[in-house]
Amino acid sequence: MGTDTLAFIRPAFSNPFTANPGASGDAQLCNTYLAIGLATLVLLVAYYWRTAVGCRTGNVQLLPGGKPLIGHMIQLLQNQHRFHDWILEGATRMGWKTYCFTVPLLPTWFVVTDPTSIEYILKTEMHNWVKGSHFFATFGPVLGHGIFTSDGPHWLWQRKLATHIFSVKGFKRYMSQVFAEHMDILSARMAAAAASSTPIDLHDLMYRFTLDSFGKIGFGVQLGCLASSDAKVPFAVAFDTAQVICVQRFTSPGWRLTELLNGKRSQLNACCSVIHGFAHDIVQQRRELLAQQQAADAAAGADAAAGAAKTAAMKEQQEEQEDDNSAQDLLSLFMAAKGVDGKPLNDKELVDTVINFIIAGRDTTAQALSWTLYELLQHPAAEQQLLQELQEVLGPLPADSSSSRQAVHPSYEQVRQLRFTRACFLEALRLHPSVPANLKFAVHADTLPDGSAIPAGCQVLYSPYVVNRSKSFWGPDAEEFRPSRWLSMDSMPSPYSYLSFHAGPRLCLGQRLAELEGVYVLAGLLARFKFSQVQPGAKVDYVFSTSLPMMQGLAVTVQERE
Repeated sequence: MGTDTLAFIRPAFSNPFTANPGASGDAQLCNTYLAIGLATLVLLVAYYWRTAVGCRTGNVQLLPGGKPLIGHMIQLLQNQHRFHDWILEGATRMGWKTYCFTVPLLPTWFVVTDPTSIEYILKTEMHNWVKGSHFFATFGPVLGHGIFTSDGPHWLWQRKLATHIFSVKGFKRYMSQVFAEHMDILSARMAAAAASSTPIDLHDLMYRFTLDSFGKIGFGVQLGCLASSDAKVPFAVAFDTAQVICVQRFTSPGWRLTELLNGKRSQLNACCSVIHGFAHDIVQQRRELLAQQQAADAAAGADAAAGAAKTAAMKEQQEEQEDDNSAQDLLSLFMAAKGVDGKPLNDKELVDTVINFIIAGRDTTAQALSWTLYELLQHPAAEQQLLQELQEVLGPLPADSSSSRQAVHPSYEQVRQLRFTRACFLEALRLHPSVPANLKFAVHADTLPDGSAIPAGCQVLYSPYVVNRSKSFWGPDAEEFRPSRWLSMDSMPSPYSYLSFHAGPRLCLGQRLAELEGVYVLAGLLARFKFSQVQPGAKVDYVFSTSLPMMQGLAVTVQERE
């Protein structure tokens, strides 16, 4: 601190203690308080010269540009809309070593990019790195106590139960029935847009497709979003808005007060009412369907007892119906199970389950498909290579079924052969991960493998958006869309270097399902339709949210392939 500053504040320290017979006692007391206040401020500024007051940084390098007492608050607020790119720029600036930044009233942010340290957090010492109460305070109003906000036994119980729907037998059934059914509706909408030369929002249609598909796979119900003529799905609008409000809490000092002042709290409450009502309707609809199925099974059993000759045929029919229907769906499993307390789940717990798995089943795959189609529109050579592969696997393009205006339905075996199509999907997910950032909180102080000392209660940010662009692993073209890189790999990269499906014990349960659905939709659409951006070459930005939605959607025109 310079001599001019000291000269300025010196009178404030000396005046209260200088004899002044004419001064009143109150004035002297006031001067004393002023001196103490100034001294405290000077000490705080000196101690928190580049960091926010109250924040601890351990031995970790601090991002340059911090201001006294407020740290990096101005930088963060200026870059909130492009948060992931700001974090990437910070990682590059800091040599891809762990760094931190601070904001008042929020825990210190430690940004970790080292795959070994990320593995330590997510796997080796996962018991010390939790979602924590701060995470629940921000997302709890929307997600409740679901799989994404839970730690410990409650999270583990949900994960184990959910694994039952992810099997090869299930994948084949989903592809031949659920995906095919909704591909018919999606293709009909595409064909109508092509016939009328009406632009469509591919991003919105991908959301509708995945919500309808997962509604059937996960909950055993028909949601009808694709077939709806509504411009917007009310649940989708509320869900997307609520996620944006919640994620901004992580970067907004004093968000509890600011939300009351700017109306966001009321907006969030209104969104939650729509979201929870939608999920509650799904639970009730599933209960009714299960009750009808049980009644039908009971009637079938009575008929079978009356006629032994019909028993074998009815048993076979019943087994087929159970396999097709929903004894296998996720919601039915949770309805039939008992929670960690040994009691059946109540409606609130089932609603939380539905909402959490909608994020997994709707948002992630829809966004991955949207970004893949966007990248293919920007890279015609990659699209041409994909079409060549489709022709080799599915037959001459346009696919035979396009002449009769029917949807293209790749089989499970054909989807597995579409290696370059899958590479395009994975490459788009590398650059545009559906969950672009994750947080963990330290229960106890810990030292990462790279030597970074993290104080207890602080948060670590590990960003798939950043790690997936590391040139030390992905090479000098790490920020370029190059699907062929996946074909030259002997095996999949470490999940700690490719974080698009998370890693460790919380590795995405639906990874294989998402890949199959993604390749199926890409093949089914591109074999029949050609898409063009309404504004050719226009850059599409993301929304800062829980996931990575497109800012203004993806407006395209559609043509039937000749």
